[in-house]
Amino acid sequence: MLIQPWKLLADPSGYIFYWLLGYSGGLGSIAGVLIADYWVVRRKVLRLEDLYLTHGAYRYRGGWNLTAVAATLLGCALAWGGWVWPPLKPLYDYAWFVGFAVAFAVYAALMRPAPTAADLAAATD
Repeated sequence: MLIQPWKLLADPSGYIFYWLLGYSGGLGSIAGVLIADYWVVRRKVLRLEDLYLTHGAYRYRGGWNLTAVAATLLGCALAWGGWVWPPLKPLYDYAWFVGFAVAFAVYAALMRPAPTAADLAAATD
């Protein structure tokens, strides 16, 4: 499939039920983290200037938010689990929703208790 992409189009069921479902599991996980961060963790407060600052509110260890990475990977793992292990096939059938829900819940739960750099800056002002 990776070297012969035309095989995806040769069988429409393979394209829809394998490629698109798998791809949606990854995108759902990313969307879950992004929406949880904006709506739950940051409560719809966006510091536009800090997006461009080296040490702004959105700076993490080495430039990576490891909580976001872990939540995304966990969402992907559960969304794609049914492709690898047949008892989890119902999760794969709804890959976008599973990836979204798992990543959203994990990220919101892990990031909620920890104060963000924006919270700390607001507390000192």
